[in-house]
Amino acid sequence: MGEFLGWCIVVTYGVAMLNFFLKRINRYYISKLPKEKAVVKDYFSKIMKPIVKYHRYFGLLAALALTIHFLYIYLNYWISTTGVIAAITLVVLVVLGLYGYLIKKGKKGNWLFLHRFVAFLMIFAISLHILKR
Repeated sequence: MGEFLGWCIVVTYGVAMLNFFLKRINRYYISKLPKEKAVVKDYFSKIMKPIVKYHRYFGLLAALALTIHFLYIYLNYWISTTGVIAAITLVVLVVLGLYGYLIKKGKKGNWLFLHRFVAFLMIFAISLHILKR
């Protein structure tokens, strides 16, 4: 059960991270395609739109899965240091996302840089946790 919940965190976090990568791909490649490639643009848009639209919900699902995962592991096993580091990283990531959404109303600023930076740190935190558990 704990492993399943851990992978739920990885999957929901991964889908939330797609937001960044899909927007970059769109900005630097897809949007610059000629009109003859309209089919590619349309197909990419159909993939990108739901990911961007539901980005915050995937992040919140990752936080929910983290909470359940943490409680399950805490009540049944032991808490690992790398797990605590990954959990804190995800909590900081979600708090920054909520701050940007609720307080800054999506306006760009330092919070967005930090949110993205912590999102990439999260990759290392999760990897370390998986390798060291």
